[in-house]
Amino acid sequence: MPEITIRRATIEDTTAIVRHRNLMFGDMGLGTPESRAISDGHFDKWLRPRLISEEYIGWVACDGDEIVAGLGLWVMDWLPAPDGITFVRPYVCNVYTENSHRKQGIAHRLVDVMLAYCKECGYKRVRLHASVFGKPIYEQIGFIPTNEMEFVFE
Repeated sequence: MPEITIRRATIEDTTAIVRHRNLMFGDMGLGTPESRAISDGHFDKWLRPRLISEEYIGWVACDGDEIVAGLGLWVMDWLPAPDGITFVRPYVCNVYTENSHRKQGIAHRLVDVMLAYCKECGYKRVRLHASVFGKPIYEQIGFIPTNEMEFVFE
C-alpha cells in the first residue's frame, strides 16, 4: 500500500475538492443531493480563480495517485481589528477525509501542514467552523472555541 503524501492542491484538483465538499456537507446532513449538486457548480466557478490567485490554498492527501483527503485555506480580505491589523483572515474550510482513510491521522497531518504555512506567512490567527466530526481533532491540536452567532432570514 502506498504511503500517504500531502501536497498543495492545483487547478487540476478542483473536481476532487468540489466532490469532497459535497460529501462533507452530506456527512453533516446539510442540504439534499440535489441542492448540493447545484452548489457544486457554483463552488467550482468560485474556486477555480481563487486557486489560481492563491486566495484559496488547498492541500490534498494522496494514496498513490488517488486524492483521499483535503483541506482548504481561504485567505480573505478582512477589516482591521484590535487583535492585530493584518487585513486578512485565514479561514480553514472544506476539510474532508474519505471513509476508507479515516482514523489514520490524515486530517491532523493536513491541519499541521496548513498551520506551518500560516505561521510562515506571519498570520496571528486561523479560524474555522468545526463540525461535530472535526471538533475533537481541532481541540487536540490547540484550537479554542470562540463566540459566533448567526441570524437566518426565512
